[in-house]
Amino acid sequence: MDDPDWWADAWQDARLAAQKETGIKYDVFPETCPWQLSDILDPDWLPS
Repeated sequence: MDDPDWWADAWQDARLAAQKETGIKYDVFPETCPWQLSDILDPDWLPS
């Protein structure tokens, strides 16, 4: 999980999936993940 290239690829996959699911243009979603890994892994954290 410390590989920045893996995270970049995963984020781009997530953008594509979000585009397909929502119909919102790909470019509307942030180019990079706006959340820190420690936040994502925290079971009590939810993005605002």
